[in-house]
Amino acid sequence: MAELTQQTKKLISQYQIWHQSLQKKEGISTIHVDEVASKVAAFYEKIRIIVDWKEEHLMRRAMIIRKLKRRFLEIDFKNPSLENKIAEPLILELIRGGHFPNDSVPESKIDSIQKIINKYLVILRDSPAAASKREELQFYNWTIEIAACEIEENLASFRKEKALIEYMFELMKERIVLSEGIVKKGGLKERDEDILIYIAIQQALFKLDNSIISYNLIKYQNPQWTSPSPELFSDYAKNIFKIWGGIEDYLSHPLGKKFYTICEKYDTSYLLLGDILTEGDPAEISAKVSQPEVLEEL
Repeated sequence: MAELTQQTKKLISQYQIWHQSLQKKEGISTIHVDEVASKVAAFYEKIRIIVDWKEEHLMRRAMIIRKLKRRFLEIDFKNPSLENKIAEPLILELIRGGHFPNDSVPESKIDSIQKIINKYLVILRDSPAAASKREELQFYNWTIEIAACEIEENLASFRKEKALIEYMFELMKERIVLSEGIVKKGGLKERDEDILIYIAIQQALFKLDNSIISYNLIKYQNPQWTSPSPELFSDYAKNIFKIWGGIEDYLSHPLGKKFYTICEKYDTSYLLLGDILTEGDPAEISAKVSQPEVLEEL
């Protein structure tokens, strides 16, 4: 019997961790909203059941963006006070809006979300001056969108979706071989090719929008983005326009559609594998993949 590859073992492990994360944790203080608000949340929860995964995240992230923009209007970015308590009312609004079940968000998330918000406030404060008012506004909106992505990820980690993206990415890097002519014409380096494959997979598998893809690219290119040292974070802030511009170049790369077309041909098999691993509890996963030779051919 064939043995599972390391990539597949890692994928199964991530799905097992995801299954475990769904279990209610005992002894952890959670955030509770009032009964009237929770009834409204329950109503919206029923509506959310009929929308797909992508739409659910877009709705949640759109609300985070609206709340951040409203609160950021009150802040002087030349001298922002990092003592502003934005995280707690933001989380409460998300629960009241039905984006998270009542008593499901640990109280510890208030501090972690506030740290994320403070990080992006500092980026807006310490970033270089924009070349124009238009660029300044575009950068401001982009920064808030990236902040919203990190906040949502912290509150609702989409571990299994990320695991499937990483799994397909590792395998497609081996499968996709570009002709020398395309490489020369596109001026591609190996790292460029990998990034374009990474973008295409996110678009093909889950039809992710540019904001979340941009956030994922930031983390891919800057692995310590979510928890940088003070020195490294200072570099991020100073070079943020370069980071932003580089990502926009990749998103609009002329070869992007070619990579998407290739990845889309294979996405059904990976989505099917994800569905198999999603069903049942972790103890059943091993049984479902008891025929590695079949699984590896997906």
